[in-house]
Amino acid sequence: MQGDRVAIPDRDSAPAVAAAGALGTGRAVARGCACDVASEARLQAALDEAVADLGPVDGLVSHAGFQHVAPLESFPTEVFRRMLDVMQVAPFVVLKHVLPSATPRGWGRVIHMASINGLVGLTKVTALEAAPYGVTVNALCPGKVDTTLVRGQLADLAARSGMPFERVLEAVIHPFVPQRRLLAPEDLAASALFLTSEAAVGISGQAVVTDSGYTAQ
Repeated sequence: MQGDRVAIPDRDSAPAVAAAGALGTGRAVARGCACDVASEARLQAALDEAVADLGPVDGLVSHAGFQHVAPLESFPTEVFRRMLDVMQVAPFVVLKHVLPSATPRGWGRVIHMASINGLVGLTKVTALEAAPYGVTVNALCPGKVDTTLVRGQLADLAARSGMPFERVLEAVIHPFVPQRRLLAPEDLAASALFLTSEAAVGISGQAVVTDSGYTAQ
């Protein structure tokens, strides 16, 4: 970060504040805050606070999500509804509040971290609507990323298969990933930084896949 101003929301304020502290060095300014993106009122409040503190939104990255694994017949309906609220409705809501300030300024970058098809559809529709105003909208579609969430998935897989944790990557994940590696968060950050740059002005409405070669097979 070189002079950037970044707002980092999280359902819990502590990890957001910690992440902001790691980024907010030198000329960069970062702020962490608590925000339940499933609530439009709380999302609006967090957005208003960020704009008041850091200025208008030039780049937006929608990346909230969570996981619940269960057979279909026992999957709680209320959990499924919340998944849609967090991963499908929230990106729509924040777009609704951000675009009106971006389009008059003639510049803006929006990235959806997309793991569900509906978000790619929203990306394409919004890209067409925002195109005359200098705003680009893209979906960044990652493969397996080395995060706490994914490591939890691997631990569950190890427990179910009776396989030692250290063997799960080599035996179960790597055979389907040509680069034989989990993505690092920095890999996605680099892709996101490019898509929010002036160099990516001609890229909009795209589902940009970053998956260590998985979908190339």
